[in-house]
Amino acid sequence: MFRDSVPPGCQAILLSNVLHDWDIPECQSLPNRCADALPEGGRLLIHDVYLNDELDGPLAVSLYSANLFALTEGRAYSAAEYRSWLAAVGLECSEVIPPLIHCGVLTGTKTPQT
Repeated sequence: MFRDSVPPGCQAILLSNVLHDWDIPECQSLPNRCADALPEGGRLLIHDVYLNDELDGPLAVSLYSANLFALTEGRAYSAAEYRSWLAAVGLECSEVIPPLIHCGVLTGTKTPQT
Protein backbone atom coordinates (compact mmCIF):
# COMPACT_ATOMS: atom_id res chain seq x y z
CA MET A 1 0.00 0.00 0.00
CA PHE A 2 3.00 2.30 0.33
CA ARG A 3 4.64 1.14 -2.90
CA ASP A 4 1.96 0.35 -5.47
CA SER A 5 -0.18 3.10 -6.99
CA VAL A 6 -3.87 3.37 -6.24
CA PRO A 7 -5.94 2.61 -9.37
CA PRO A 8 -7.18 5.92 -10.83
CA GLY A 9 -10.86 6.72 -11.10
CA CYS A 10 -12.06 5.09 -7.88
CA GLN A 11 -15.24 6.76 -6.67
CA ALA A 12 -14.51 5.78 -3.06
CA ILE A 13 -11.53 4.43 -1.15
CA LEU A 14 -11.92 2.88 2.30
CA LEU A 15 -9.05 2.82 4.79
CA SER A 16 -10.50 0.63 7.52
CA ASN A 17 -8.40 0.15 10.65
CA VAL A 18 -5.22 0.88 8.68
CA LEU A 19 -3.79 4.22 9.77
CA HIS A 20 -3.47 3.50 13.48
CA ASP A 21 -0.65 1.03 12.75
CA TRP A 22 1.62 3.67 11.23
CA ASP A 23 3.56 6.75 12.24
CA ILE A 24 2.58 10.22 11.05
CA PRO A 25 4.71 10.36 7.84
CA GLU A 26 3.19 7.10 6.58
CA CYS A 27 -0.29 8.21 7.63
CA GLN A 28 0.09 11.46 5.71
CA SER A 29 1.35 9.65 2.60
CA LEU A 30 -1.67 7.36 2.23
CA PRO A 31 -4.36 10.09 1.98
CA ASN A 32 -2.08 11.88 -0.48
CA ARG A 33 -1.83 8.77 -2.67
CA CYS A 34 -5.58 8.19 -2.40
CA ALA A 35 -6.46 11.81 -3.22
CA ASP A 36 -4.34 11.62 -6.38
CA ALA A 37 -6.43 8.65 -7.57
CA LEU A 38 -9.83 10.15 -6.74
CA PRO A 39 -11.87 12.08 -9.32
CA GLU A 40 -13.64 15.29 -8.34
CA GLY A 41 -16.40 14.30 -5.91
CA GLY A 42 -14.63 11.04 -5.03
CA ARG A 43 -14.44 10.12 -1.37
CA LEU A 44 -11.85 8.78 1.01
CA LEU A 45 -13.39 7.11 4.06
CA ILE A 46 -11.32 6.57 7.20
CA HIS A 47 -12.84 3.96 9.49
CA ASP A 48 -10.81 3.79 12.66
CA VAL A 49 -10.73 4.58 16.38
CA TYR A 50 -10.59 8.30 17.19
CA LEU A 51 -8.98 10.07 20.10
CA ASN A 52 -10.61 13.32 21.07
CA ASP A 53 -8.94 16.50 19.80
CA GLU A 54 -7.15 16.97 23.15
CA LEU A 55 -5.56 13.50 22.68
CA ASP A 56 -6.52 12.44 26.22
CA GLY A 57 -9.57 10.24 25.73
CA PRO A 58 -11.88 8.51 25.57
CA LEU A 59 -10.33 6.03 27.98
CA ALA A 60 -10.85 2.89 25.89
CA VAL A 61 -9.26 4.50 22.84
CA SER A 62 -6.39 5.94 24.91
CA LEU A 63 -5.61 2.50 26.32
CA TYR A 64 -5.79 0.98 22.85
CA SER A 65 -3.48 3.73 21.58
CA ALA A 66 -0.93 2.94 24.30
CA ASN A 67 -1.03 -0.70 23.22
CA LEU A 68 -0.56 0.30 19.57
CA PHE A 69 2.40 2.49 20.51
CA ALA A 70 4.04 -0.48 22.21
CA LEU A 71 3.36 -3.00 19.42
CA THR A 72 3.35 -1.02 16.15
CA GLU A 73 4.78 2.15 14.66
CA GLY A 74 1.48 3.93 15.21
CA ARG A 75 -1.12 5.07 17.69
CA ALA A 76 -4.70 6.29 17.67
CA TYR A 77 -5.15 9.71 16.06
CA SER A 78 -7.76 12.41 16.54
CA ALA A 79 -10.27 13.59 13.97
CA ALA A 80 -8.42 16.94 13.97
CA GLU A 81 -5.20 15.18 12.94
CA TYR A 82 -6.95 13.27 10.16
CA ARG A 83 -8.73 16.44 8.99
CA SER A 84 -5.45 18.32 8.71
CA TRP A 85 -3.94 15.53 6.59
CA LEU A 86 -7.00 15.37 4.34
CA ALA A 87 -7.25 19.15 3.95
CA ALA A 88 -3.58 19.29 2.96
CA VAL A 89 -4.36 17.11 -0.07
CA GLY A 90 -7.54 18.94 -1.10
CA LEU A 91 -10.19 16.81 0.59
CA GLU A 92 -13.13 18.47 2.33
CA CYS A 93 -13.98 16.65 5.56
CA SER A 94 -17.23 15.66 7.17
CA GLU A 95 -17.89 15.15 10.85
CA VAL A 96 -16.98 11.75 12.26
CA ILE A 97 -19.92 9.39 12.02
CA PRO A 98 -19.90 7.29 15.19
CA PRO A 99 -21.24 3.74 15.01
CA LEU A 100 -22.19 1.79 18.14
CA ILE A 101 -18.59 0.75 18.89
CA HIS A 102 -15.34 2.66 19.49
CA CYS A 103 -14.66 3.31 15.80
CA GLY A 104 -16.01 6.08 13.63
CA VAL A 105 -15.95 7.07 9.96
CA LEU A 106 -14.53 10.34 8.64
CA THR A 107 -15.15 11.16 4.98
CA GLY A 108 -12.98 13.40 2.86
CA THR A 109 -14.44 14.47 -0.48
CA LYS A 110 -12.25 15.70 -3.33
CA THR A 111 -13.18 19.24 -4.21
CA PRO A 112 -12.63 21.05 -7.51
CA GLN A 113 -9.13 22.42 -8.01
CA THR A 114 -9.01 26.19 -7.99
